[in-house]
Amino acid sequence: MNDDNIEIIDPENYRGGSKEPLNHSQIVKIAMTRAIEAGCVEMKEGYTTMKRDKFGNELPVYVPDTRLVFLECVETLRMSMGVDMDEEAEKNLKELEDELKKELNKYLQLEHQEWNTAPAQVKIAWKQRGIVYLPEKLNKSFFFYNEYLLDKVSIYRRIYIEMDKLANRKQYWKEEFFEG
Repeated sequence: MNDDNIEIIDPENYRGGSKEPLNHSQIVKIAMTRAIEAGCVEMKEGYTTMKRDKFGNELPVYVPDTRLVFLECVETLRMSMGVDMDEEAEKNLKELEDELKKELNKYLQLEHQEWNTAPAQVKIAWKQRGIVYLPEKLNKSFFFYNEYLLDKVSIYRRIYIEMDKLANRKQYWKEEFFEG
């Protein structure tokens, strides 16, 4: 063996085997793939469960909220494609954001009514459990929060479709057909 061919790699610039950085369309493709994977599971609330390790100790294990994971994946896709926005995408995304704001306002109104019509004993019990009313935020302890998240997932699926259409207009995948 000849040790003269050993290449020293700077750990700060190491990219995991590939010497070339990802191009923009590859980053978008990765974000789209992750959003699809996150959207292909049952949308359910996260929770903490207790598991025992090999010594018998109970350890809390958090199972992520799949709705929030999906929403973050779509947000990351949108962030990745921020430089590619065109007028059509901006207009369509604005309409979806407005629809989402209407949904949030609907649930904020319902939560406000729930809080105002609850008997004093119920409000006291809520406060003892740490449930407080904030006019501009949905409380995770009320069912309005979960209903809103389901509506938000539905709208984010449509946001994903808009981002996919934008990628198509930008012809991200055209170059892959010539490489293959």
